[in-house]
Amino acid sequence: MKKAFLITVLSALTGGSVLAADLPARTYATTSPAAAAPAYDWSGFYVGVHGGGGGGRSDWLFTQARSTTFHDVSGGLGGFQGGYNFQSGAFVLGIEGEYSFADINGSSVCPDPTYACSSRTKGISDVAGRIGYAADRALFYVKGGGAWVENRYDAVRLTPANTATGTETRAGWLAGVGVEYAFVPNWTVKGEVDYIGLGTDRVSRTATNGLSAQALDITQSFYLGKVGLNYKFGAPTLAKY
Repeated sequence: MKKAFLITVLSALTGGSVLAADLPARTYATTSPAAAAPAYDWSGFYVGVHGGGGGGRSDWLFTQARSTTFHDVSGGLGGFQGGYNFQSGAFVLGIEGEYSFADINGSSVCPDPTYACSSRTKGISDVAGRIGYAADRALFYVKGGGAWVENRYDAVRLTPANTATGTETRAGWLAGVGVEYAFVPNWTVKGEVDYIGLGTDRVSRTATNGLSAQALDITQSFYLGKVGLNYKFGAPTLAKY
C-alpha cells in the first residue's frame, strides 16, 4: 500500500515521467526531400522550317560619275534550317545552317532621272554558332557567323528602252538573338531576330543596248525577323542538371 501510494504521488509531481521511463521510446517517420524535377535535354540533331520578313538599305555609288542614290528594301522570306546542339548543365552550344528563299526589294530614281534603280534579294544563307541558356523547356540564345546573299541590281529606262543589270552573291557577317521552346518532347518553336552586314562590293553590269555600263560600289545591310518550327531527332530524353 505504501509503495503504491508513493508511486502515485511521484507520478503526479513529475507529470508522469516516472511511468514514462518504463514505456518504449517513440519513433518518428522521416521523409526524404522531393527529388529534383527532370529538365528537358536540348542535345541532338534537328531540322526545321521558318518564315518571316526583313528590310534594310542599299546604297549605290556610280564609280565613274561619282554620283549616288539609295533606297530602302523590304519583303518576305521562307526556308529551312538544320543543326546540332550539345548541352552541359544549363548551357547549350550548337551550330546551325539556314537557307531562305527571299523577295526583298526596293527602288529609287537614279542620278540620271531617266532611269529607275532597283535592288532585289532572292536568297539568303548562313552558317552560325549558337550559345544558349536553357531554363528547362525554354532556350535563350545568341548566334553569330557568316552569311551569303544573292542579289540583282537593275537600272531601267523605258524610252528608249535600256536596262543595265548586275548580279552577285556577296558574303558578310550575321549576329542574332532568339528564344526557342519545346512544346512537346521532339518539337520546338522559335522566334529570332538577325542582323546581316555586307559592307561594300564593286558590281560590274551589262546593258541591253550593247553599251558598257559603269560599275557600282554597293553597300548593303539587312535586319530579319523569323519564326520557325524544329523537329529534334532521337527518343525524347530528360536529364537532371
